[in-house]
Amino acid sequence: MKKLIFCVLALCLYSCQNNKHIYPSPDIDKITYFEDMQMPEVEIYKLQQLPTPEDNPNGAYFVYADTVLIVEDIMGNPEHNVFTCYNLNTLDSIAGIIKRGDGPDEMIGAMAIFRNGNLDVYDVTCNTITSLSVDSILNKKDEYKPYLTHIDELIHDFVFKGDTVIVSNVSYVNGFGVSPEVPNFMALSSKTGQSFNKTVANKECFPFDATNRSFFYNTKLDQYFEIWVSFPVINIYDKNFELIKQYKYRNYEDMIFEPVGKDNMLWPKDGKFASFFYKACQTEKYFYVINNNSPSLMSGEEDFTNQEIWCFDYDNNLKRRIKINNPEVNDFLLSVNEQTGNIYLCSANSEEETFLYKLIKDNE
Repeated sequence: MKKLIFCVLALCLYSCQNNKHIYPSPDIDKITYFEDMQMPEVEIYKLQQLPTPEDNPNGAYFVYADTVLIVEDIMGNPEHNVFTCYNLNTLDSIAGIIKRGDGPDEMIGAMAIFRNGNLDVYDVTCNTITSLSVDSILNKKDEYKPYLTHIDELIHDFVFKGDTVIVSNVSYVNGFGVSPEVPNFMALSSKTGQSFNKTVANKECFPFDATNRSFFYNTKLDQYFEIWVSFPVINIYDKNFELIKQYKYRNYEDMIFEPVGKDNMLWPKDGKFASFFYKACQTEKYFYVINNNSPSLMSGEEDFTNQEIWCFDYDNNLKRRIKINNPEVNDFLLSVNEQTGNIYLCSANSEEETFLYKLIKDNE
């Protein structure tokens, strides 16, 4: 799973070569420092490993409604579709979705994230996006044919909003700052993928992006909730993409960065990152964000002992902090059933083997 992510990030970095860069900072009244917040009490959970299909091992696992297991075949097995749905309890196959290939109805590989019962998928190789409705898959089985939209821009992430798809533009940011002449967010046609209304976000955004961005549409407030992956910052934009709030750690402002390696990725001079965010999922009421909450070392050694899942409501308030009582589990994907409160995660080990877990309250 890590290798796939690193390949995507390398491609994104390669595509982000801009000549002009600025380092804006938001107004101080828009900033909320995590150090100053009244934090919810930490809830401790342990992991229960769940069985996964023997015919489709080492995939990326997502769970829907506590009953459906969606497996993304990240190993590129030609016998498998890109996605296959199984009965979570019996592991019987339900349906296969999207053939592997570079045809108009196919994908090579995918980066997927759960949003409100849909699996939003971005194929960075074919530059194609789609949103898979799990309910439609269950109703139509193998007859379900999702619409794949080819887009002209390289992007970090996207959200569908009616006939429009809002994308975060890779070319806007890289490891050296932002390029104000390039749109940050763009509105594209969800059918053609063509840009019909280039929308530039407020320049008061977080200046660094050595990796990726992920964002979500807040239906309650008509806002956008954005995570700068691997950096300790969350941005909140209004419907016009004006920055209205920024969460971040104060200790990050004291860190000095320098470009490292052929890709000029930004690393702290002392070799340690502050706490940072990565990966998330969205339900009808909450955004779930993974907070590393511990340093990441340039040597590759990482400490996940204090890793937490943070839950924000649609009023942008931090409501829950969930700590996993298993420091060896990292680099995971999230699935949440809001009706039952069940949380699932998919994690990979150093041998690229993936496992599916359900979080269980730890009463010890």
